Amino acid sequence: MALTAALKAQIAAWYKALQDQIPDFIPRAPQRQMIADVARTLAGEEGRHLAIEAPTGVGKTLSYLIPGIAIAREEQKTLVVSTANVALQDQIFSKDLPLLRKIIPDLRFTAAFGRGRYVCPRNLAAL
Repeated sequence: MALTAALKAQIAAWYKALQDQIPDFIPRAPQRQMIADVARTLAGEEGRHLAIEAPTGVGKTLSYLIPGIAIAREEQKTLVVSTANVALQDQIFSKDLPLLRKIIPDLRFTAAFGRGRYVCPRNLAAL
């Protein structure tokens, strides 16, 4: 899949719309770079793997959710996000995705937690 001009414009528009939703939002070059790197990787333009390391608060989560959602929609696929800890699960489900729903009104999301708060194969298959 290629990152078309329309897809790049969609990703940029959603990123810009965050400025209206988050008080004191400051666009940062590292965050824009992460978004571009994730988009290129998910589109298959730069290999299949990407490791991102950045301090807390840089915006890593939104940097992979925005291009991930855009590309999943373009490809008519479901984006699945799996985290290493419950705190990040809670942040994504309670804060980040509801925020993105404000700029992507038809965004649908759900959690597939099992009893131990980790992915449940049965719940995942039901998606």
